[in-house]
Amino acid sequence: GACRLAAAVVLSGQAGLSVPDSSVIKPGIESESVLADWEPADVRALMERGIFNDIIYGAVRFRHREVRELLAAEWFESLLKNGNSRYAIESLFFREQYGERIITPRLRPVLPWLILLDEGIRHKALQILPEIAVEAGDPSKLPLYERQKILNDIVERIVANQGDRSARDNSAIARIANSDLSADALRLIHEYQKNDEAIFFLGRLVWQGELANCIEPLMVIALDSSRGIYARVASTRAVMSCGTVEKKQKFWQKLN
Repeated sequence: GACRLAAAVVLSGQAGLSVPDSSVIKPGIESESVLADWEPADVRALMERGIFNDIIYGAVRFRHREVRELLAAEWFESLLKNGNSRYAIESLFFREQYGERIITPRLRPVLPWLILLDEGIRHKALQILPEIAVEAGDPSKLPLYERQKILNDIVERIVANQGDRSARDNSAIARIANSDLSADALRLIHEYQKNDEAIFFLGRLVWQGELANCIEPLMVIALDSSRGIYARVASTRAVMSCGTVEKKQKFWQKLN
């Protein structure tokens, strides 16, 4: 029931859910219509659970956005598992616009969760926008080879000055900063060591994931006064987060 209500909120764009037996006339989604096969008392009991906030003017909202999006993703997954039309469901998420495949903006927040649950949707979403994997959800649950490709695609798009900036904030980087990606991170640092934008991203990846085997090339960048300040700051943080005491001391002496 919670999954169905979450899907109704996401699909309609209306945050409020009316509570059965309320005497207040209010806008929003009629929860009794979404759960028409439930008894009104059961619907009200569900809406008094902790995933919703307190009843205000006869309506409730999901307490946390990410919980709502995860529940909606689980509802879409159940439709796919129960034999509903994959084409019809995928057409809600992916559209053709001016000859290009795009992700429907309203359903975009659901995708970081849904790609963890359905392989077909995962492949289509990551082909269009690899950054989607790190906007929310838990990309650490994805297979290693897919996370390697996501990291590689994100860095390539940064270098090409393409794509969405959603993958570049610290919370997004933290979601993908696993130690099993350290070899890939080191390879990308060497490959794009002259690109300050790429190093700003990769330096924070090393810092967030404490990828100690990646700090040598970042020390060189941090000490190079001709480089951009943000690339140097990210590189410095990486060194200080996972370098040995000896390397930190040596680094600060050279920097001073």
